[in-house]
This record gives sequence, C-alpha cells and structure tokens, in this order.
Amino acid sequence: MNHFDSEKIDRYLVEFESNAELYGHDIEKFIERENVEAVFAQRLRGTLQLGRNIDLLVGADLPNSEEQNRAEDLTEDLKGEYRFIRELGRGGMGTVWLAEQLMPLREVAIKLILTDLDSQLVQRRFEAEQQSLAMMSHPGISKVIDAGSIGGKRPYFVMEYVDGIPITNYCNDHRLSLDDRLDLFLQLCDAIQHAHQKGIIHRDIKPNNILVTQIDGKPQVKVIDFGLAKIVAGQGADLNLTQANVALGSPMWMSPEQTQWKTKEGVSTVDTRSDVFSLGVILYQLLTNTTPIDSDRFADVDRSQLFEAIRNEVPPYPSRRVSENKQGTSWLESQSASGVSGWKNTLRDDLDWVTMKALEKEPDRRYATVSALADDLRRFTSGNPVVARPPSATYQLKKYIARNKAASFATAVAALSLIACTVMAILYVSVLNRDKVAAEEEARVAENLLDFYAEKIRAVNVYNSGVEFS
Repeated sequence: MNHFDSEKIDRYLVEFESNAELYGHDIEKFIERENVEAVFAQRLRGTLQLGRNIDLLVGADLPNSEEQNRAEDLTEDLKGEYRFIRELGRGGMGTVWLAEQLMPLREVAIKLILTDLDSQLVQRRFEAEQQSLAMMSHPGISKVIDAGSIGGKRPYFVMEYVDGIPITNYCNDHRLSLDDRLDLFLQLCDAIQHAHQKGIIHRDIKPNNILVTQIDGKPQVKVIDFGLAKIVAGQGADLNLTQANVALGSPMWMSPEQTQWKTKEGVSTVDTRSDVFSLGVILYQLLTNTTPIDSDRFADVDRSQLFEAIRNEVPPYPSRRVSENKQGTSWLESQSASGVSGWKNTLRDDLDWVTMKALEKEPDRRYATVSALADDLRRFTSGNPVVARPPSATYQLKKYIARNKAASFATAVAALSLIACTVMAILYVSVLNRDKVAAEEEARVAENLLDFYAEKIRAVNVYNSGVEFS
C-alpha cells in the first residue's frame, strides 16, 4: 500500500472515530454509507479488529483474564511504574486504561495508541493531544502526569483519573435546580476559555467529554479527551492535523462550519467560536434535556442530511422546546416545584436569547469568546440585563429567503401580484370617486339653476293669475 493509500486509510479512520455515534459505532454502516472501496474497507476492518466484538470500539469491558493478558502484552515497559486494572474505553485512535501509579500511590488513566495502527497521522494527532494537555493547568481540565512512548513508536500519556459521569446525567441524576445547572455550565466555560487562552480549540465538546466528579463534597467539572484539539497558537501551532475533507467532531454537537470541510486561503474556518457553538448545544441540553437537532430524526439517514440540518435548521427556543415536549418531561417534575410551566417561564426571554446567540449559524453573530457567553449568563444570574437579544425581523426575513429561495420567489410573485391588483383597485375607486364628486357638483349647479328659474316663473304666475307655482 503506497503513501497516498495510507493517508486515505488515516482519513477514513479519523472520520469514523469522529462520527462513530452517528453510525452506531458500526464500521459496516460507515463503509456502506461512505461507499468505501473494497480494498480500503478490508484494511479498515482489520485495523479496527472487528473480528472481535464491535463493542470494543465503545469501551466494553473485556473478560478479566483476557484483559490482564492484553495489559501485560501492551504495557510491559510500564509495569515497573503502573499496575493496569482494566480498560476504560477504546476508539479508532487509542485505548484508555484505569491503572494504579505505584509511586506516588494513586489511580490514573493511561491512554495508549492502538497496537496495530501504524499511522503517522493518528500518531501525530495523539502527540498533539499530549502537548495540548501539557500546556494547560486548570482545575476543570484533566491534568497530564506523565508522557512518553513504548518501544520508541507507541506513544502514551498518563493523566489524572476522573471518576465522574457526563454533565447531563449528573444534572438529572442529582435533580439539580436551574441555578445549579448554570453553575456547572459556568465551570465548563471557564475551563474551555483557559484552553482557548493557551491557543487550543477542543472541537469535540459533548457530555461524554465533560465529566462531573465530587471534590470535598462539591461538584467539579472536568473536561477530558482533547484528541481532536486544534493548536492554533504558541508551540506546536505548525502541526497541520486538520484534514480538509474530514468532518471532525461528534455530529450533534458540531458547529455548522465543522460540517463544511472548507478552508479560507489554506486556513481552517474552525476557530474558538466553534467551541462556543458546541457549548450552546450543551446549554440547550441542560435547559431542555434534548439537543437542538433531534437525533431520532436522523438515525437512519445519510450523514449529509444531518449536516444540512446543522447548517440551516433553526431550533425552537429552549422555553418553547420544553413546552412542546409532550414526552420526557419527568426529569422536570422532580426538579422544579412549579413544574414544566414554571421552568418554561424562567427560560423565556433572557435564557432563550443567550442560548440562541451561542447557537447562531454564522460565527460572526455568536458570542465572540467563551468569556462573553459566560459573562452574559452571569448577568442573568445576578439579575442584570443580558447583552443577547432576538434577531431583528429584517434579519429573520433575509435568512428565510436564503433558506427557501424557490418558495420565496413564488411568494414574492404572489405578493407583487396582490400589490398590483390592490393598486389598480385603489386607482379605479379613485376614478369612480372623482367622477362621483364631479357628477355631484354638476347636479348641485343644475339644482341651483332650476331653483333660480323656478322662482322667476313662480313670481310671474302669481302676478298674472294669483296661482302659486310649485
């Protein structure tokens, strides 16, 4: 297999890993929908070891004996420093293990590249994740403890083990109030803003990468998995890891620009505002318990249709989504004393506007930074007016016309026809009115003349015969 074929395999692997949820973690669906050539399909199946249970791709636990054997085979060089306990998860780019560091004694998570994946692109992406994590130091981001390589070609890094659950599950399981949900979300914003200040865009913000754990009895957000992170400043910024023909990210949380695979003058169109959009999706979920784009609608359709919806479909305001959701509101009944109506009324206006501004399709209309989004939420929580406002009627009309050109043309023709008919009717009535006025004036003059002459004739008759003319 030549260099170009290897690069194509790399792109397929990254694309499948980035969109695994859309394909149900099933490589066969990916191969079928993307029309992968037979020779590449065979290599993909082999690389991902699909002769074994496909659940390995989503992190299913292995039997204890096999788990132990695999750990010994893959981590022999690390045995003196770590005791491997179990595999936590697996994807197209690596495996994550729960381990115990022997000195100092503590639980850690170790991420390793797949044994049979000899891929320059994926290795470079793995190394970029090491570097991006090492650049950051924030209580809301999983810390890097150690990094290196096994056998000179198998990179790994050790990070703090986060014993937490996805932020959406945590909020529902603990029946958090709206204020408590916003507090967690603001923690998340602070962590992502720190990454941006270090020149790092996450590009895969979703609940499974935002864990909530308990520290000293208080919930703490921890952002994990910077495997798709893009380094845009500082050391390492020259790593060209963005593929022009690959959509990176998890579809339901991707920004519109992440679905377009376009570049401007050789520079990726994805910037920090893409993370702002993904945060908007998370905020929408925390407020409504669902994503802006209903995933059930796109379960069995081509990915391009979902991407088209992400680019063009404007979701309902959170308050409206809550009121329209006839099913699945049980999570609200146990968390809001006033039930659905009270929750909806709290979301209306300010929180609706803040969320929808973060979810604007055009990056220039979103919050410019994560800090700006967080500041607006803090204005809401402190009772101050928010910056976000609903789009003007003119802008909404412009966007509607852009999305519905054919229908808009027909509507415009019909409207112009109606206007023309209305103008003609007005002119016709005006002419009639003008004629009527003229006729009335002529009748008045004639009546005055008739009265004048009648008076003269009456005077003559009275004088001659004494009979009154009438």
